Amino acid sequence: ITVRKYKNRKIYQLYMKLPQNTTLELALSYKKIIKKYSKKYKISIPLILAIIETESSFNPMARSEAPAFGLMQIIPTQAGEEAFKFIYGYKKIPTPAYLYNPENNIKIGVAYLHLLYYNYFKNIKDKTSKLYCTISAYNAGVANVAKSFSGEKDIKESIKKINLYQSDFVYTVLIHDLPKVENREYLDKVLIKMEKYQKLKSKFE
Repeated sequence: ITVRKYKNRKIYQLYMKLPQNTTLELALSYKKIIKKYSKKYKISIPLILAIIETESSFNPMARSEAPAFGLMQIIPTQAGEEAFKFIYGYKKIPTPAYLYNPENNIKIGVAYLHLLYYNYFKNIKDKTSKLYCTISAYNAGVANVAKSFSGEKDIKESIKKINLYQSDFVYTVLIHDLPKVENREYLDKVLIKMEKYQKLKSKFE
């Protein structure tokens, strides 16, 4: 602990060594839940882990300004409401308390990834392009992904254009044409973490 003066105030600084491999240990603590919903909703374990680390660094009490809640940073009135209806068959906006529960949060988040991949982007022929669009839409929204390719929010017209291109071009569009810097950087962040968890996949099976 150090103390220094700044404008007639005392500034206290605390230095400590953090334990190694904390991110992996946190990830492994959710292994059972992630494995369960990966199988149920046909979403790969590395993708789920990469989304969680990118969104919350495995902090179940994370909250953003959006506001989004929990491990997979679910916005209740958007992904939360849509995934809840898909899971339970009736419309309801999940509460923050519901989303702060790790199992509820992962269930909602993975169900929403399922909707993106198998519903919204089901007609994208190239699987890599479909994955890129799913990851980007999780952060930026389906409409913004569609708009990046066609200039309109019509997902059907955008998919027609996506199917004309190879996945490398789709990737380039997503990292350059999405509206916000956060949206444009999101895909790379998730892909890098996916590669890491692909190598660690055996630990989660």
